[in-house]
Amino acid sequence: MSLKYVQIETISTCNHKCYFCPVSMDKRQKSTLSMESVEKIIEGIKKYPIETITLSGFMEATYDPKLVEKITVIRKAGYEVSIYSNGSGLRPSLTDQLLELGVSSFTFNLSTLDEAQYYQTRGTKDLTKVLPNLDYLLAQKAIQNNQTQVTIVVVGALDERHAENVKMIRQRFANTAVSNIFIIPMVEFAGKKNQGLLPVPLRHEKLQGCLWQRDLEWLHFDATGEAILCCHDYFSQYKLGNIQTANVADIYQGDPIQQWRHWISGEEEAPEDFICRRCAYATSHNHIEYLRQCFCSRCELPKLLGKENSCKQCGDVGLVIEYLENEALVN
Repeated sequence: MSLKYVQIETISTCNHKCYFCPVSMDKRQKSTLSMESVEKIIEGIKKYPIETITLSGFMEATYDPKLVEKITVIRKAGYEVSIYSNGSGLRPSLTDQLLELGVSSFTFNLSTLDEAQYYQTRGTKDLTKVLPNLDYLLAQKAIQNNQTQVTIVVVGALDERHAENVKMIRQRFANTAVSNIFIIPMVEFAGKKNQGLLPVPLRHEKLQGCLWQRDLEWLHFDATGEAILCCHDYFSQYKLGNIQTANVADIYQGDPIQQWRHWISGEEEAPEDFICRRCAYATSHNHIEYLRQCFCSRCELPKLLGKENSCKQCGDVGLVIEYLENEALVN
């Protein structure tokens, strides 16, 4: 067990109100992660074999006025940086600075190319800014030479409209330097109950671990400097310690995370309201069956796009099923 990945939320706000995201349902208090907190995080992780620092969360990082300064600190320490964005704030001047700093990858949430649908589902008319921003990024040498990877994720309800959006986006970026275009089914965020996005309410009777090893290989920091258990904890309910008053080693090995690891692994029975009981990525004995019931059974994309163009490009859910099936074959 070792810490490999760090997720940092540099601000607490997002300029979009996507219907599939908790941001559209409950606003959090505005916060901006201080430069001092970033420096303390970077200093604290030096003893661990960190592979990537991801700037993501329930936010839009490109609207953080200190984003370049924060990435400068991270890159000077020698860490890879990955940025998740909706693309609206990635103006050309910012793109130039981020590529000069050596940002290793960008992942963009682009759910449709239809302006009316974009406004309906995201509460903004930013599509007219997003596409030119992406085009500018994709034209840069670092992207053309594969020094920096660009991924687009297309979130949807696995229905006909989702299929049409996938086809349009694939066609729009077919002859560009986009590395991957992934299909992402809408999921319930475990930290925000009752979104009603899934036909079958999720509750794990017996927890058996976390598929993404969030409790073992990751640390997640929100915009107040709190280290939290998981990226799905929208309200930061599961606090491990604030970087202003605790060091990374104490956060990673402290009493709160040790207790939650026992619950996540199934070594101890987790409380009924524990966040992982309602997470799509917490493993249990019938996990593959659950995922197929919630997602695959209602997915229309294979018949509309073909299995090669849907199942093979299915992001979180498809990757989870493939991983679990391979694990079962090995074991």
